[in-house]
Amino acid sequence: MQDAENLDDYESVLNIFEGCNPTTYKNGTVVNKNAFSFGTKILHFYNPQKNPILDSVVRTNLKIIEEMNKQLCLEFRDAAKCFTEKHKDYFDMFYSSKIISQELSKRYMTNNFSTMEIFDMALYEPENKPNI
Repeated sequence: MQDAENLDDYESVLNIFEGCNPTTYKNGTVVNKNAFSFGTKILHFYNPQKNPILDSVVRTNLKIIEEMNKQLCLEFRDAAKCFTEKHKDYFDMFYSSKIISQELSKRYMTNNFSTMEIFDMALYEPENKPNI
């Protein structure tokens, strides 16, 4: 795989993942690896303030049936950025909520999350939780 010169260049980094090689399994099946999910995770951990994660969990929760590709990742990032900027008041409420702060404290966490990290956490919660 190529080396990324600048992890701030989201599209160029995704280009690297677009070129991942196919894998041949022991039974002879050849599967093209789709590493965009991994790529969006790397970019998120590099800069969680700007880069959302787009993986199979998020796609399932948002009912996105389109196959992963660079264009989908770029459009998703733009939409996430637009949402977090437009609804800043939601994130302000998260930061000021005593209940949320108490729940995070129980888990030895703080509420010092960026808006994109909160956005990512919300997308990992399934719409309908199964009864356990």
